[in-house]
Amino acid sequence: MRNLIAYKLIFLLLFVISSKIVLANEYDEIKTINCEAEFYWKELLSPENIDSSKASSIKVNIPSSWTNYTLPSGEKPKKEGYGTYRFWIETDEENQSLVIPKLWSASKVWVNGELVSKRGEISQTENTKPMMVEDLVALSKSSKYEVIVQISNEVLFNGGIVKPFKIGFTGSILKKEKVNNIKELLWIGAILIMSFYHFIIFFFRRSNKPALFFGIFCLLIVLKLISFGENYIYQYLKLEAGLSFNWQSKIYYLSSFMLFPIGLLYIKSLYVENSKNAIIKWFSIISFAYGIFILLTNVMLFTSTLRYFQIVIALGIIYIIYLLFKASRNRKTEAYAQLFGIFAMLFASANDILHSTNIKLTPYGEIIPIAFALFLLMQIYIVAKRFTNAFKEVEDLSKNLELKVQLRTQEIEKQKEQLAEKNTEIVDSITYAKRLQDAILPSDTAWKEKLPNSFILYKPKDIVAGDFYWMKEVNENILFAAADCTGHGVPGAMVSMVCSNALNRVIDEYNVSSPSKILDKTTELVVDTFAKSDKNVRDGMDVSLCNFNPNTLELSWAGANNPLILIRNGELIEYKADKQPVGYFSEKNDFTNHKIQLQLGDIIYLYSDGFADQFGGEKGKKYKTGRFKEYLVSISSKEIETQKELLEEEFNNWKASLEQLDDVCVIGVRI
Repeated sequence: MRNLIAYKLIFLLLFVISSKIVLANEYDEIKTINCEAEFYWKELLSPENIDSSKASSIKVNIPSSWTNYTLPSGEKPKKEGYGTYRFWIETDEENQSLVIPKLWSASKVWVNGELVSKRGEISQTENTKPMMVEDLVALSKSSKYEVIVQISNEVLFNGGIVKPFKIGFTGSILKKEKVNNIKELLWIGAILIMSFYHFIIFFFRRSNKPALFFGIFCLLIVLKLISFGENYIYQYLKLEAGLSFNWQSKIYYLSSFMLFPIGLLYIKSLYVENSKNAIIKWFSIISFAYGIFILLTNVMLFTSTLRYFQIVIALGIIYIIYLLFKASRNRKTEAYAQLFGIFAMLFASANDILHSTNIKLTPYGEIIPIAFALFLLMQIYIVAKRFTNAFKEVEDLSKNLELKVQLRTQEIEKQKEQLAEKNTEIVDSITYAKRLQDAILPSDTAWKEKLPNSFILYKPKDIVAGDFYWMKEVNENILFAAADCTGHGVPGAMVSMVCSNALNRVIDEYNVSSPSKILDKTTELVVDTFAKSDKNVRDGMDVSLCNFNPNTLELSWAGANNPLILIRNGELIEYKADKQPVGYFSEKNDFTNHKIQLQLGDIIYLYSDGFADQFGGEKGKKYKTGRFKEYLVSISSKEIETQKELLEEEFNNWKASLEQLDDVCVIGVRI
């Protein structure tokens, strides 16, 4: 298939060259009109009044844009405006026809007093309706033809007779037009096939980004050729389908300018290691933003800014050439082919532009198609070379693969058995550690007996956790807490055992009931425990600790980094914790005790930071504390068990397929 496309392009290239040679004599019979003409600025004159008009004219050479003329006042005409041309064509031949070029941008043409062509709607105001289509007019027998051309332009960056009129034998002109149409349709067909072929490659191999970008590149070229080309499709769209000039221009300029960022992305995908993402990113952002600007604005506005974007394109081409030189120095032989194709296109563009100003780098004035064929052949060479190399690598890897697979499989099976054995031992040990950790947690029955209208959402990240919840009854008061120890998994679980034991000792041995005093004494015990080690261990816990009297509804509370949330009548009240942990801290202070008189219907929440720190959502960001508080308010009026279900559902929906970041512990108690 790839060879078929290559052969087609080679055939097309030979067709273009041979058609120029074979038809050279016939094309010589077609005369290009380069002559002097009268030009009347800001006048729309017809054969009936041009001689009687008192309007002054200037002598100009055509073809040329009227923005290059100098008026008697010394000023130059603006691109927006209207005017009339008059010139004469002399010939001794019969059966002649006149080729009227695409005139910028609406026009009327008279030959020897007869209106022979009208394209678009001419206006002296901003109501010009452009239409740029070539016309062919059969001439009556005469030795001299007076040609009068009215033109108005409000949208394009040039105005006037920019392309030359031509005169010649009707048969020769029609044959040339037919050949040009066939050439361009062949181009369109070949390039379109290449585009779809590369899309299919990308569809079956998504990692092949060069195929995607090259397919888009080819598709943009097809749109460019169709929107402003010399082919039957263009003529049909303009004359039959009624394609507006506004959309025609947008398609043309959009497809032209988007070639730059797509080409840049194509080069980057070929030479990833040589390109800088930041530079390509900014070139792409600017280009696509300009493309949106073209879509959203009218022709007059965006064509006035083309020169500025052309500067961006020039800088981008310089960067592409730099990338290719850099790649070639790194022994990327494909880069030489890229450079050859790009320089061929640059040379052809310069040749064709200069040829229109009578500066001839080559005898031919339209060599861009040949250069473009060479450019496409270079791309096919590069992609084909990469595919060939890939197939060679596959063939090399296939040799002796079965033996290697058998040996490797035996080795893997042995390692798998060893890993399975070790994994079983580790999981068994951790599972037993979980049983020990569960033993320090209050049972569901004991918890519900003391705080019947409450819930605990407890979600360890691993089998064992660094978070734990704690409860102790002292006289008529109920002490309960939500704690978050340093780390998670096995290390966190070991710290939780130390901290839970310290809390129990403070109550049982030191007979302390004030939350702040409990945290002060617990800190001493935790620090002393870890100080016995030669290692510098500074682990501890963040905790929110309550002492609740169910008879008086009085609550004493103290917090180490973790706050207390009270929601009363739908209003959230937050009690700030001391900014220090239970454990080693360089600027240790006594914990603060808060006394709160609760009311029936109040609900309090204690929690660790695992819920708010979880990554998730559409953008993979943290849930955050603010969102968590808002959600607590939104569900605070629900039944207590319903709240637990809603919190768990919210957490799972937010986390989705992402890994749980930390242990989660949330306690809710309704008074």
